[in-house]
Amino acid sequence: MLCGKCGKDNASVYVKQDINGKISEGYLCKKCAGEGLGSFEIDPSFITGNPLLNDLFHGPKAFSTERRCALCGCSFTDIREAGKVGCGECYSTFAGELAPSITRIHGGVRHTGGAPKNMSAQTEQRLRLEKLQLELKNSVAAEEYEKAARLRDEIRGITEGGAYNG
Repeated sequence: MLCGKCGKDNASVYVKQDINGKISEGYLCKKCAGEGLGSFEIDPSFITGNPLLNDLFHGPKAFSTERRCALCGCSFTDIREAGKVGCGECYSTFAGELAPSITRIHGGVRHTGGAPKNMSAQTEQRLRLEKLQLELKNSVAAEEYEKAARLRDEIRGITEGGAYNG
């Protein structure tokens, strides 16, 4: 299929837009799509802000050793410039780099807010156990051995008492 704009090259990009209920669609070659969409009006930041579309229209970026998210292709530089992560996988990929900002903004990297009403007892117990284990670690570090012994016993009661299934 030939490009709907120049009519010369093979079309490799399909464009469909709905602007105020008026749907327009067509096929463009890579060159025309990179120059502009003609009758198709699109915000250029939509292309440049998306690493996959940007590579399609403007060619791949120069080889870089910068680590990228395996799912969306964003680098930490992309995230920092955009002010938002590209996808959920970015949180895992860039955990070390994101942690200071998340801590500064939210006070921690772990959700500590309310729990849903339908949260299972097992999930509640797991969260309680994790909290106790953290308190135990902090008590030992602070050489508060009596408190640590009490926490250890409480943890043991949860894990060995059959109430906790891991």
